[in-house]
Parts: sequence; structure tokens; C-alpha cells
Amino acid sequence: MVNAYLNTFLPSTSVATGWSGNVNQGDAGSTTQAYKDAVLLRINFFRQMAGVPTPISFLPSFSSGDQQAALLMSANAQLNHNPPSNWLFFSAAGADAASQSNLCLTIPYLNDPGCVAQYMQEAGNTNPEVGHRRWLLYPQSQNMGTGDVQPPYPQGFANALWVFDSHFRDARPATRDPFVAWPPKGYIPYPLVPGRWSFSYPNADFTNTVVTMQRGGGAVAVRMESPLQGYGENSVVWVPDNLDVSGTTHWPVPSVDTPIAVTVSHVLVAGVDTTFTYTVTVIDPVSGINISGHVARGNVALPGVSLVLSGGPTATTDGAGAYTFNPVSTGTYLLIPSLSGYAFSPSSRSVSSNTATADFAAVICDYSGIGGNLTAAARVGSGSYTATLASGCPWTAVSSAPWLTISAGSTSGFGSFTVNYTFATNTGAARTAVITIAGRPVNISQPSAGQSLTGPIVVGTFLNGQWAIDSNGNGVFDGADKYFKFQIYGSGDKAVAGDWNGDGYTKAGAYHNGFWSLDYNGNGQWDGISVDKFYGFGGNAGEIPITGDWNGDGRTKVGFYLNGFWALDYNGNGQWDGPVIDRFIGFGGSSPSEIPILGDWNGDGRTKVGYFLNGTWVLDYNGNGQWDGPTIDRFYTYTIGAGEKPVVGDWNGSGTTKVGVWRKGFWALNVSGTGSYQPGVDLFYGFGSGPSDVPLVADWNGDGRSKIGYYTAGFWIIDYNGNGRWDPGPNADRFTALGGNSGEQPVLGKW
Repeated sequence: MVNAYLNTFLPSTSVATGWSGNVNQGDAGSTTQAYKDAVLLRINFFRQMAGVPTPISFLPSFSSGDQQAALLMSANAQLNHNPPSNWLFFSAAGADAASQSNLCLTIPYLNDPGCVAQYMQEAGNTNPEVGHRRWLLYPQSQNMGTGDVQPPYPQGFANALWVFDSHFRDARPATRDPFVAWPPKGYIPYPLVPGRWSFSYPNADFTNTVVTMQRGGGAVAVRMESPLQGYGENSVVWVPDNLDVSGTTHWPVPSVDTPIAVTVSHVLVAGVDTTFTYTVTVIDPVSGINISGHVARGNVALPGVSLVLSGGPTATTDGAGAYTFNPVSTGTYLLIPSLSGYAFSPSSRSVSSNTATADFAAVICDYSGIGGNLTAAARVGSGSYTATLASGCPWTAVSSAPWLTISAGSTSGFGSFTVNYTFATNTGAARTAVITIAGRPVNISQPSAGQSLTGPIVVGTFLNGQWAIDSNGNGVFDGADKYFKFQIYGSGDKAVAGDWNGDGYTKAGAYHNGFWSLDYNGNGQWDGISVDKFYGFGGNAGEIPITGDWNGDGRTKVGFYLNGFWALDYNGNGQWDGPVIDRFIGFGGSSPSEIPILGDWNGDGRTKVGYFLNGTWVLDYNGNGQWDGPTIDRFYTYTIGAGEKPVVGDWNGSGTTKVGVWRKGFWALNVSGTGSYQPGVDLFYGFGSGPSDVPLVADWNGDGRSKIGYYTAGFWIIDYNGNGRWDPGPNADRFTALGGNSGEQPVLGKW
């Protein structure tokens, strides 16, 4: 902690804003990325000290709004979370951001990027509730934003720090302690100790709470504040030593590490009178301790060993196996040795005395016995690899392919090990992937599962339970095709189609108000529930039936979407088994105009969720059913204008689903998979006649690439060769007349 304070936190104070705007002209401008990174570093530093989840990430949309809010505060020389419309340079975006953010205005700039340290100090007579601090330390928060304006003196520096994100009402995540305190339990450099101390606990009642403090065997005077609730988690606030908190409080420099015992009693937690105790140790971060020692293998000194002290400093053993750290700040440290090919006993040591001596014994790690060739089954399954290593020898395991996943708990360890892994169904050609363990390859080969739904795909129609399928794909409905009735009620049924049993062929199904009837064996008739399937899954008004291979086992399964919530029959047994076995996902729901979309975004063989809204795409890229930020999941803007519809497909045959849009016969396809238009890589086609077309996407010719087409009033126009234009002729594109009845539903599949 001390070294993080000295070597990371303190240097961030000198990062310049690089602001490019002009307050007098109403130009909010922007700051440099280095400055934004400094603000984010300071937020995560304080949250880590407080024991709440990190890292926080900045959303560009939040920071953009905050930039406008900071302009408002600086231009009008005052702070207001609800700025009036007659303010100079008023904007709706700035006003909205002000209502969602911490706000700061200082003259001059105080070398505190984002005002983060000032928010944590909570000085001044208007901050008895320490609301800024409580929002910065709110455990559920995952995304924030910053906007900063630094005009020439005497105009004021202003910051807006967005603190309300979409995770506000999430379940509370695990924290280091059940409470959140500032100053926190443990060591803290004295410059970070505020005049107002706080203690937060979710939904607690602090009406009759009493706070006492002990320092050096004596009581510390405590003056209770009267904070309002509603800022983050419920809190109690007090001032020790009768400090003056009307301005910035400077905690005195301690001559020695100073433990202060805090007792917070009579806290009502779920109606139970509860007492909490913890100790805050105030330190001077510039005083230090000495750390030295030796590393040997048996009786032989081992030079070249790197030793890392938590917080950053490193040392290396000399020819005699000795090492020494220059004096480091007072505190408790974890010391870890490392040298390629060796393990150490112990693997780490905790040091905290005034002069610490820490010796280590080394053993040679021989990884030459790791490696080999294994075979996975064609369909979804699991396997393992076991090897023997000397105790303490480190190893890590990494998969080279998304269809081959290393199980939790098997990615790293020490000594002898078993690596467990799972694999998805192989719907394509035989393939090979590698699990690299301690730098050594274990090759996993997997044969093909046979038929694949990648293509070629043919067309058909559904109306009131009646199916007509051009099963031979010749564009003419003839005796070789399929015409059958498969329904629930007929009228009002919706067609659903999928590979229900995993044999590689599409089969019919019908959905009606939460009931599903599936032609499991694909013979086009109902054979009873011992052969086919009849499920009750859903039934809520307005829900949208969806299908996909949620777990990657090669079988299509059912689910439904309703107002941003997704219920998926993950194990495919046709019943709801609770969210541990099946999946209930909240992803989207901010607008009734959202369009749910499905695809295998990362190519691991599992169907995942997402949504499209006015040109914006939000994809659950890793498939864990939650938004993990744009570096893990995906947030795209890919659009060609109002009235467009989303389309998805594997445009280049790489094995991943990519986005695209259709609008009145025009198509924009994100072949690059980047979520932004890439000239020379992405494709823009004119293929269709107008707004009445129903856009279609499928692998018409079976070459592994998704291609476009459209259906209109019983006519199907298919870009069979995938070049984005109409090429007439028997071996070029396809024109099919099939259907045309009012209310019929086009269906696609490999029948």
C-alpha cells in the first residue's frame, strides 16, 4: 500500500489536464487520455484501499456528458446538480450529467486529477453526509466517467465525475469487510486521513449508533455528524479530536505508526443490534524498514533470483545468493522470489519488522515430461490431462481455441496437477487445438460431428400450422419437397425451427403463448411426447420466443425474451430448473425499441445474447449473461440510417457471428468483425427492391459464409454466390416462387 501511494498515487497528481477547450466561447474541449487515466487510477486506488471491487472503467458516453457538465460549472462559477436552462452555455447533455455526477469547482487547480482526493476528504460545511465519498466507494459501481475544464486563472477549474451506472441496483458484490469505512481498516498514509470519518453498511439503521475511538490507551474525542441517507449505502459520520472541518483538514504527521481502534456500536442490521470494531493505523509513508536475505539450492548459493516486494520494488540475488532492499516505507509486505526453472520454499514470505531477514530454498523444476496428443469426442464433452511436478513448481495452462475451454481451477497452480477442460460440438471439419502448460504443448484433436447447419440452407413457409419446404433447394415446389402440418393450435401459432436432436438437420416446431411443440425426430408429424417434445416454457404477455444452442452441445434449445430479460433452457430439458442450471439474464431493457439479437459472437460454439437500438449494438461477447464493459463484451455503433433492421451472420466464414444492417434494400455487413466500418474489408450492397422486403441471411451454397437475400409476397431472391449482386442463370443466384399467402412466415433451414 505504501509503495503504491508513493510510486503510483503521488505521481498521478502531476499529470497535466491538456485541456483543449475555451470557457468564454462555450467550448467544453477535452483532456488527454493520460489525464483521464490518472483520474481512473486515483479512483481505483481509493476503492482498493477501502476493500471494494475494482477496477472501475470509464464509459466514453459518461465522460462526454461530464465534459459538458464541467463547462457549465466553470462558466457559471457555481455548482448545481440541476442547472437551470438559463445558465450560460446550458445543454441538456450537461444538465443530465450534472444530475448523475459528483461536482467540484476550485480556484486555482489543486493538482488533484478529477478532484478525487477532494471528494474523499469531504471538507467544508456543506458535506456532513460525505455523499461524494460514499458514491466513489459504492460497491456495486463498475462504470464511471470524468469531465474536466481548466481555464486560465481566475476562472475556476471544474470537474464532473459520473457515479451512477447501470449496476446501481445490482446485488451487492463481495467486499473485503461486510462494511465500508474511510479511513479503512489497516495502514493509511497520514495525508489521506480526512477530518470526517465514515462507516457504511447496506440498509443499516444508524439512528442510535455510538462511535468511540481509542489511541495510545486513551479515548479520542468524537463529534457526531448528522448525515442524510440516500447517498450510496447507509452511513454514520463523525469527526475525531474536534477537528475544524470547515476547510481542508491536515492530519498531523505521526512520529510512529499510530493505531486507532474504532468501535461502532448499536447499529441495527436487519433489526439486530450489532457492534463493529476495527483498527486504523496512521503512518508516515516516508519512514522505512530494511529487508535482506539469501537464496540457495541445498548448500549452493543461487544468483539471478528476482525478488518482488508487494507495491513494486524489486531486488536480485548476487553471486553469493544475497539480496537487499533499500529502506522501504513502514508496513506489511509480501515478498515473492522467481527464477525460470525453479520453485521456492516458501513460495512467499510476509515481512513487517523494523529489520526483516527473509531466506528462501530453491528446487529445480523439470517440465520436460509435460506434453502429448489427446483426442476429444466430436460432440460436446470434457477431458483432463495429468502430470507430475516437484512441489512448488509453478505452471499455467492456456487454450489456443475458443471451442476448447480450460475449466475454472485448472488454469494455474504449483506442483503436480490435473488440467480439466471442456469442448464444444464440432459442426465443421476435423480440427486441432493446443493447451499449452508451462510452455509445453498438449495437442487436442477433434473429429467432425458430421452434418452441419452451416449450409446449404433452403427456404420454406409456415401458415397456421402448415409447412411447405423446398427441401431439395431447386427453387420449385415439387414431389421431392416436403408439405406437412405440425402445429399446436394452428391459428396464432408461430413457427420455430432448429436441430432439436443434434443430428445436423433442421426440424419443425410451433410456439403458442409459452407452449412449444417440437418435431424432435424430424418426420413432419406429431408422434407423441415419448418421441417428439411438448414443453411449457414461458407464457408471459408480450414475450418473444427464441432458440439457440445455449451450451454448445450441438442441439437447439428454447427460450424467451421480454423487456430486456432472457430465460434460456440451458440444459435443453424443456423446463425451468432455476438460474443455476438454466439461465435468467438481465441484458438490455432500457427502451421498448430494443431488438433482441442472437449469435456466436466469439466462436466458442454457444449462442449468446445481445440487443440492437438505433444503430447501437450491445453484445454479451463472453456469454456470461452480464455486461462486463466494452473491453470484455462489445459495444458497437454500426448503422446506415433510420428505419434500418439488424442482421447478423458469419460473413467471411471465420466461425464468429458478426453484425450488419439492412435498410430498404441496402446492406452494410461488418466483415471485419470490429463493430466499425472498415473500407476495403466491410461490404455495402444494394440487393432488394424496397421497404416491403423481408431480409434473409443464410449459407445458401454451403461454403461456410453467410449470404444475403430477401422474401416478398411469395418470392425469394437469393444471393447464392455471395457477391452482393443479382447474377441470373441456373448456376448463379436463385429466384424461387413459394408461398405468397397473407400472414405466412418465411422459414429457413437444412431440411
